[in-house]
Order: sequence, then structure tokens, then C-alpha cells
Amino acid sequence: MPCDLARSGSLSPRGEIIVDARGQTNLPGVFAAGDVTTVPYKQIVIAVGEGAKASLAAFDHLIRTSAPA
Repeated sequence: MPCDLARSGSLSPRGEIIVDARGQTNLPGVFAAGDVTTVPYKQIVIAVGEGAKASLAAFDHLIRTSAPA
């Protein structure tokens, strides 16, 4: 099942991916970081920090979510 961010309402009017403070989109288990998101200040150092934050949140999501049988 492909992830369709546009149809899920996960994109801003500028085409950026809308994320929460942890980098999670409104789709369960889908995270984003960097210049493609709505995070302000499109700079490398910001993108690196946001990527680290989103990866930790994705890891947390994976260990707390049971795998399908």
C-alpha cells in the first residue's frame, strides 16, 4: 500500500510535508525531516538535527508498535 501524502492532507499549500515536533506526519509510522518539511530555517544544521529527532521517533514508534503477523 503506497503512502500518498497529498491525498492524506499531509502537505502544506507550498508542497511541504507537515510534521509534528517529533517529525511524524498524520499517517501512522510515516516520518519526515529536512528541507521537505514545514520546519523553518532550511539549513543543513537544522535538517541534520531534525533528521536525528525523526529517526529516534521512528525507532520509538517501531519498538512500541507490534509487527503484523
